Amino acid sequence: MSQFYINSTIGDDTVGAGTLASPWLTIAKAYNSSAVNDTINVAAGTYSWVNQTFSTSRIVAGAALVQGSTLPTTIFDGSAGVKSWTFGETTMQVNNIMFQNFIHTSTGDSVFIGNSLALVTMKNCVIRNGTMFDGGGSSGSGIVGKCASGNGTFYFLNGLMYNIVAGTGGSGCYFGLVGNANWGTVIVRNSTFYTSGANPCAVTNRTAAAGQLMTMKNCIFYSASSRSWHVIYNDYTYVNCSGNLSYNYTGVPITVIVADPLFIDAANGNFNLKPNSPCIDAGTLT
Repeated sequence: MSQFYINSTIGDDTVGAGTLASPWLTIAKAYNSSAVNDTINVAAGTYSWVNQTFSTSRIVAGAALVQGSTLPTTIFDGSAGVKSWTFGETTMQVNNIMFQNFIHTSTGDSVFIGNSLALVTMKNCVIRNGTMFDGGGSSGSGIVGKCASGNGTFYFLNGLMYNIVAGTGGSGCYFGLVGNANWGTVIVRNSTFYTSGANPCAVTNRTAAAGQLMTMKNCIFYSASSRSWHVIYNDYTYVNCSGNLSYNYTGVPITVIVADPLFIDAANGNFNLKPNSPCIDAGTLT
């Protein structure tokens, strides 16, 4: 298992060697030049978000988080285009990366798609400034998508999604599921979901069916909009929830606390909690 490096400032896909001293520029070059279970280290900086399929396992690691900050310094920017990362029958880890400025229009797909037997973990990732035009359809679209046609698992841990809205006529959602058996599992823990738009997204468009499970623990669901929106749009037979807080959202039973979580400065991207936040020490063991 080798370590490779990309850098938005000094990287070069033509003459670079993928080393710390001579990095590549793009994730595509790093993926195509590396092997199963290798690590792709992505330096702090802003990169063009290009659609990418990961057919075999990798670790994609952004720069270490700055102490006290909730926002990664490794950024993939979609420039308001239709963007996605797709994970095949892989064991993938994506850590410490911010994905921003994208739209989603494709029924049946998602922005981050776990297919078949994929085991995907996104940790300490931020997804922001997106528009979901087709997230609530029966096909199961969403920001983080289904593990289609198999028993895959998608983890979203210690993450943040904010300023994600449903486009005109759309009904976007953060997590797209389909009510069919054997379409995988989505596990969401210790994460925050914040929207201030007039048309906020649902957390999930529908529940899992038998053979499928969605777990949400120790999460904050916050809508600053005057229009509250569903946490869970349909029934919740196969949803396992505990230790969550919601504000201006409907969709109990996911809620343990209904209150303002008291972010320090959410309008400017600081989602740390004030010392008197009702969220502190209110979660459950995971």
